[in-house]
Amino acid sequence: MQCSYCKTENKNSEIRCTFCEAELTKQRPTLKPFISFDGFKTYKELNDFHTYDLLKLLKEVRKQRSDAFNSLRMALKLSNNIEVPLDFKNLTEDDYKRFTAYMNLIEEILIDRIGYKPKRIDDKLLIAWATRIGLKEY
Repeated sequence: MQCSYCKTENKNSEIRCTFCEAELTKQRPTLKPFISFDGFKTYKELNDFHTYDLLKLLKEVRKQRSDAFNSLRMALKLSNNIEVPLDFKNLTEDDYKRFTAYMNLIEEILIDRIGYKPKRIDDKLLIAWATRIGLKEY
């Protein structure tokens, strides 16, 4: 079996590479054909995402968090004038907290990989990353 990192040939019975000690059975991150927010994923699942996919997902999660914040702000503003159900306020607050935690998780994985978290993720940044990794479509 060939190591996917150092390209050294290893015996099939080996678990780790004899040269660089990388795990031979570990799958390397690959680009997803389509990435969007489709529910919260665990650290282990996110760690298998390609960095480019994490950037696209972070952009989407930040948008969802902003929408949740605007809903929370509106619920609080409305509660001054009319009686807003407590369930609605709690639900919007919970959504905002979950999206904030999820955003922080993705940002920390990006910090581990690239050394920083982008303040803003726009098309210019995504195109630059896509160009670096040789993507034809963005």
